Amino acid sequence: MFEPDSIGGRLDLTASSVALWRQEGTSQRRFSAGAAWQRPWITDLGSVITVDLSVRGDLYDSEDVIDDSGNDVSGQTARLLPKASLDMRYPMVRPTENGRQVIEPIAQIVLAPSVPLSKKISNEDSQSFEFDDTNLFAVNRFSGYDVWDSGSRFVYGLRSAYYGNGGTTFSVFLGESYEFSDQEDVYPEGSGVGDGRSDFVGAITFTPTSWLDIQHNFRLDKDDLSFNRNDIRAIIGDKRFTAYVGYMAVKDPSGVPGQNDRDEIYLTAIAHLDDNWSIYGDTRRRLNGSSLVTTSSSDTTTDSANQLSTGFGLFYTDECIEIGGVFRREEYRDRDIEPDTSFNLVLRLRNLGM
Repeated sequence: MFEPDSIGGRLDLTASSVALWRQEGTSQRRFSAGAAWQRPWITDLGSVITVDLSVRGDLYDSEDVIDDSGNDVSGQTARLLPKASLDMRYPMVRPTENGRQVIEPIAQIVLAPSVPLSKKISNEDSQSFEFDDTNLFAVNRFSGYDVWDSGSRFVYGLRSAYYGNGGTTFSVFLGESYEFSDQEDVYPEGSGVGDGRSDFVGAITFTPTSWLDIQHNFRLDKDDLSFNRNDIRAIIGDKRFTAYVGYMAVKDPSGVPGQNDRDEIYLTAIAHLDDNWSIYGDTRRRLNGSSLVTTSSSDTTTDSANQLSTGFGLFYTDECIEIGGVFRREEYRDRDIEPDTSFNLVLRLRNLGM
């Protein structure tokens, strides 16, 4: 990461390499190198304009990659991935006697070629994708390298917030994306993005006091505005004790009523016994009863377990390390995934290199 150049832009150079070997299944090696240049401007009218230019090259060598037809498509492949984006924001602030109000329209244009995912590449690091307000304006929406967020799009949204002098805050955000090319093969089925207009994604946050924070993240169907995802949670506590209580409902993308719709509640709690020791616990439970679980291409079974997961942990933390153990019971069952009990030892080196 270089210092800002003569016109205020910043250049970043990155390199990454991964070698994954399995005794049975896909093995894969990847080397990536890239460069990105970003330049923000603040105009005299108060608008914020950010230009982001990037390019990345990937080299892959894979073994035992089987396609949907059962053919071995292993081998070497390379790709060059350029991308450019222009982000424009215009925050408007209105001071009041008890705080200030903010309204901020946001627009973004992203230009990139549509690069299909090579069948020789096994998706190892980008399998978990959730389209929401946190990555709506991200230039690269996938967390990993294997799947590239290709194609051009236009993104827009509106954020409104109130910040009270006493610490009370309230904010609302709603936004949508429009893909200029069909990216249904890139994004997972039912993600709400990838084919023309996306679903609407939004967030509502309310913090009435220092010990309570209420958050609501949602995704609305672009056609009928029904909830495809609905996540409501409350964060309660202080430095000694914190609890996360939430409810989540996710609609099954197949459209079959009630087949695999997720309707769950969850609770996570962390209690600090003193300055070093803390205990941790979490639980997740399904509310919508039994669901159909696919066991093969033609068979389904009924899974009626309502308890999905439970975990307990004990941790010791100081200025140098964090060490602890976590016991977890997973009741989730799907295809070759069976209920599982595990115990994990955790060791983290804090402030390493600082």
